[in-house]
Amino acid sequence: MLDVDAPAAVNVDAGRLSQMISNLLGNAITYGAPDEPINIVARSSDAGFRIQVINKGPPIPAQAMPHLFTAFHQGDVLPNQKGLGLGLYISQEIARAHGGQISATSTDDSTIFTATFAARTDQQKR
Repeated sequence: MLDVDAPAAVNVDAGRLSQMISNLLGNAITYGAPDEPINIVARSSDAGFRIQVINKGPPIPAQAMPHLFTAFHQGDVLPNQKGLGLGLYISQEIARAHGGQISATSTDDSTIFTATFAARTDQQKR
């Protein structure tokens, strides 16, 4: 499901933001429950812009949470899962390059990756 409420223009590199979302979505596909939907929610406000990728499935182990955005770190993977452990690291770097950040929460109910970007000031818009 895609849920977008972004009436304000957002000043980002569309290609890089697309790559960040693709990485987060790929992570949700790889680690989420295959029979559950993945939700993407985007919101903008005067405070800034937020995009979330939400999936159901087993929670991320607590010991893996501090390392999620570390390059080449994958944690526990299944034999059919491939990758270098760079997707979340690259996503974080894209967010940082836009003055934003990415965080993650994971419970028995869902895993949520949230990228937030502060609103640009009038001086930054020029």
